[in-house]
Amino acid sequence: MMDIIYLDGRRILQSSKNKIKGYNKIMIGLLIICCMLTFLVGGGYYFFKNPIILPKIETNFLIKEIHPAEREGGSGGDAKGDYTQLSKNIDVGIQWQNDENAFGKFEEIIARRFVGGEQKKETIYKKSDYPNLFKKNKTGLQIIFYGKDNTYDITGENEVHLYYKNELGIEVQLTSSDMKKNEIKKEDLDRSLKLADSELYTYDTIGGNTKTSADFTGKGYRMYMCEVGDMFNVVSQKLGSGVTIDTDAQNLENKQFHIVPNKDSNSKFSLKIQDSLFGTVDDNGTIGLVDKLSSNVIIFEMLEGSYDKSKRFKPSGTENEGKFLVYSETDEKLMFKNINDMNEQEYKTMDIIVTEEDTYTTNMCMDTLASSQNSDASSNPPATVASSNPPAAVASSNPPAAAALTGSLFGRPAEGIYFIQNVASGYWGRFDGTQIVFNRSSKQYTDKFKWEVKHVPNTTNQITLKTKQLNKYCKFSSNYNTTPCLSGENSASKYRMRIVNERSNTYFIETKIGDNWKKCKPDMNGEDDTFSCKGQAGATGETSQMFKFIDARPYVNGKYYDNLDACMNEADNWSKKQDCCDSPQFPNSQKDNNSWCVSNT
Repeated sequence: MMDIIYLDGRRILQSSKNKIKGYNKIMIGLLIICCMLTFLVGGGYYFFKNPIILPKIETNFLIKEIHPAEREGGSGGDAKGDYTQLSKNIDVGIQWQNDENAFGKFEEIIARRFVGGEQKKETIYKKSDYPNLFKKNKTGLQIIFYGKDNTYDITGENEVHLYYKNELGIEVQLTSSDMKKNEIKKEDLDRSLKLADSELYTYDTIGGNTKTSADFTGKGYRMYMCEVGDMFNVVSQKLGSGVTIDTDAQNLENKQFHIVPNKDSNSKFSLKIQDSLFGTVDDNGTIGLVDKLSSNVIIFEMLEGSYDKSKRFKPSGTENEGKFLVYSETDEKLMFKNINDMNEQEYKTMDIIVTEEDTYTTNMCMDTLASSQNSDASSNPPATVASSNPPAAVASSNPPAAAALTGSLFGRPAEGIYFIQNVASGYWGRFDGTQIVFNRSSKQYTDKFKWEVKHVPNTTNQITLKTKQLNKYCKFSSNYNTTPCLSGENSASKYRMRIVNERSNTYFIETKIGDNWKKCKPDMNGEDDTFSCKGQAGATGETSQMFKFIDARPYVNGKYYDNLDACMNEADNWSKKQDCCDSPQFPNSQKDNNSWCVSNT
């Protein structure tokens, strides 16, 4: 059949075949559109189910450890004035934690070390060899560049940066380029010639400065010094003063402190109470209140403190490195004191709660940061009450880092029952009937895995360990390089503790052998991974020498409980009661005797 079409007065014949061709073009177009929509919907669903994971880490602190030039198992340098050789005595590194996504499908972490901006070394860590580095929500991760491998002078600005390669093979830097540099001075290298024990320093990666934003400075705050209380009372009663303030201050606003930004830097400020500023009032550096026009006004910088809402105040300037504002009971006044010279009481007051709350409670000075409270499933439950035993005064033979927020400070866990986990291996310590061994990848909630920490009287940093299986004390045997737990209290080993990270309850454990304190670690060369304290590997401070102390009390509903009944009594709904019943830390015998658990499980 033909269609008749008239064009310009002429009759033209058009076949239906040509018409079908036009329809085909339309149908092909529609088909292409449908395919595109299918691809988009399908692709969207795929990426919804298989999202691209972007690794993200949070750096905790920089690490510098100075070792004695002559040390057991070491290969350090002892040539005075030869800084290339002396560089073998200093390790540098970085500690970080992974986010909830960790590294997804990525299999490598690239670590590079720089000195003075020049790359000196690169190490690739594969997931197959170092699985812990890639775990989600994993804390206390460290990469160390050991000094014994140094073949160059490390004086100057040292940096450690981490990288990964994305799915396109493009290298992406994980650490911030403007991260604070880890400065190594010739004095550090010279110091290694004089040391008997290693010294570990940690530094805040961002320099510790808390910027005084407009939101921060526009308000008045109450300030409470930990262990002391309201700082206004200290100011009004103990502070030397060149001006007069309303010490009674019935109006609460008159008890508020104000942050006054420095015109040259938003990380520097003055501290104001009523109409006066903190300043020096005599030639001895006594802190007092001065008129706001005085040239003696103190310029402060602010660091994050150990606890929720706590800050630390330091005087600005490199000449004041390591000094913080504290209250000294001995001198009965506020003062700046170097962290190396603080006693235990002064160290506690270094943390100052900055808040709008009008009442001080001791709970403010307990480690309640939500970021430190991970679930049991992550093998890192909330922090124990380390604040009840804060780090003691620092021995001069082993000072912490200047202005360090966390690090090699002497301190210990609170007395109580703990699971103990080795950081490097992730293995849990257990009692095998004779001694401590670290050879289990998951903890069990039996007495074999539970250890009682008791404080050594008249010390601030020493503990004894006791297995709950036999209620016997542990004592390291240097003859056999093992730690049997069959002793009485009077013959137990006294272990000295050093805090690596108080928020994650991570410690070095040391015991004294002869005249030297040696770091402990699992002896991975042994068949049973025994708990050894001979200070292998030169006692370098590597992760194998770090241990997490995890409170063994059940943690349910955001709180620790000593038994099932206590948990059930405070559970105010079905879900919370079920959490109590489901907790693996409560013995089954308790659950079998609880009618609610029996009927609802």
